[in-house]
Amino acid sequence: MTRTGPKLSLGIPVYNGAAYLAQLFDCLRAQTFVDFEAIISDNASTDGTEAICREVAAIDPRFRYERNARNIGAAPNFNRVFEQATGRYFKWTAHDDLMAPTYLERCVQILDADPSVSVCHAEIQVVNADRAPLGYDADLGRYVDVDGTPALAREPAGLATSPDPARRFDDVLHGMRLCSEIFGVMRADLVRRTELHRSYYGSDKVLVAELALLGRIETVPEPLFIKRFHKDTSYHLTTRERAAWIDPEATFRVPQLEVFKGYFKALSLVPLTPGQRARCLGSIARKVFNTRALRRLLLPSADNYFGIERRPGARRVEQTRRG
Repeated sequence: MTRTGPKLSLGIPVYNGAAYLAQLFDCLRAQTFVDFEAIISDNASTDGTEAICREVAAIDPRFRYERNARNIGAAPNFNRVFEQATGRYFKWTAHDDLMAPTYLERCVQILDADPSVSVCHAEIQVVNADRAPLGYDADLGRYVDVDGTPALAREPAGLATSPDPARRFDDVLHGMRLCSEIFGVMRADLVRRTELHRSYYGSDKVLVAELALLGRIETVPEPLFIKRFHKDTSYHLTTRERAAWIDPEATFRVPQLEVFKGYFKALSLVPLTPGQRARCLGSIARKVFNTRALRRLLLPSADNYFGIERRPGARRVEQTRRG
């Protein structure tokens, strides 16, 4: 059967992304892999996002712009761009991240060559709002923000590459810090088997865990993905604000409990041996036990009970793009 559509679909959910969108579009149009469609879903932006998107759609037919009549929330908007995708492969693309010109080509090559791979990403460069690289403090195990505050943790190499789905599942739950694999190039047919983005904070990691059960996650061993760290990210929001950002119409739910439920449900995606299932359940149990909020609830001095010392002024390092 002859394929008539693009090989790769890029989904770009965006809300008030005018500060970075032009850079992203220049980056995508400079990619050495050109067989793609770019689906932009503007979540009722109030800045200059619409004008920038309409301009690129007018000059490059691979870009398609749609605008929501109202802000439907980040999770539904992420799902909306995937639901319109027609490519064999798919990639969510944050409006504030960038890629080296060969990023798409290298990822597609790996997916073409190895059907056991569900997601392909690349090593990461971490930069600030002005694209200046952030320093890395080896003692803290963190990149350091421009004001000297410890920021993002470095992602360990070689995660979720095992042929064993239980090992890959454990790698996601206990090894991944940034969860930037959610912005990797994926097999669209496998994404369709998942729950997609759910209406609670942290569902992106559940989605990566689902994809890890369905196949291996490969990483191009070059820093081809540019992750931007800046003030307009969701870790600055309160729990209630995050809930409203994810989906303003969803009933508020305790996000960490929903994450655990998502991990349990993910185990039904693939056939597992009794031993593999037991190991996956053990991974979830360790995740529950190691959750700081749960320790605080159960133990009055939980942060110190297990020999863990919190640094003064420490902040959450999880980061999810606005969409």
